[in-house]
Amino acid sequence: SRPKPNWRNSLGWPLTSRADLGGEYLWVPATLTTGDHLKVSYLMATVQFRPWQSQGFFLKASSGMAFFRNWLKTIDENATEPLRSKAFALGLGAGWEWRTRSRFGVQAYGTMHAAALGDLETSDRTIQNVMGNFWSVGGAIVIR
Repeated sequence: SRPKPNWRNSLGWPLTSRADLGGEYLWVPATLTTGDHLKVSYLMATVQFRPWQSQGFFLKASSGMAFFRNWLKTIDENATEPLRSKAFALGLGAGWEWRTRSRFGVQAYGTMHAAALGDLETSDRTIQNVMGNFWSVGGAIVIR
């Protein structure tokens, strides 16, 4: 599948001077090589850790649920509802934060999100044990 640009929103709170706890929402529309469209939404709890307090490098790990909607033709041609399912999801990432003022900053990051989607119903067959893997690169405004 070829993911399109994703939409992401996150919110968090400091745990210590080097770690933050937060949540994030990630929405990924994708198109399979068959031309079928699907959408995956991630709702994740995230921990962000800065190994060096004086440097901007950080690591992040996320865990939560992926909600999968498959707007494809199902085997039953009369079905009007799309396939929907939930999956366990993990995310791993790293980035850099620049502080512009004591409470404000900006971040650049890269993250990989994976979800165990299970069986995927396409327009012409069922694909078993699908693992969704989506990469994102982005930026954020940080208010501490």
